[in-house]
Amino acid sequence: MDLQLSDSDIVQPDLVLVLTKNRNIITPAKIKGVPDLVVEILSESTATLDRRIKKRLYQTFRIPEYWLVDPDEHTLEQYCLKGDRYALKGKQTETVIFTRLPDVSVDLGKVW
Repeated sequence: MDLQLSDSDIVQPDLVLVLTKNRNIITPAKIKGVPDLVVEILSESTATLDRRIKKRLYQTFRIPEYWLVDPDEHTLEQYCLKGDRYALKGKQTETVIFTRLPDVSVDLGKVW
């Protein structure tokens, strides 16, 4: 699904999470606005785009949390917005906790 961050910035993340309080950004055709979490799954063909260009774009539009999943290394880099910049919260291998909902976690052992 398209994620439209501005008139000229439209991307297709691998996963997008929009919390109920922000559901008004979901339209029948796309998500138009800032979601609560974006997840990109790295591959050889997308790694540079995901790590550099999309990360900068998501940071510019202040998406609160950004996860980069490396299925080959079985790791998830969890970035959280601190001020105007992403800070690496950790390189997770077992469990990742979604900071906007601390009771929500993903057991990465079940993912790999």
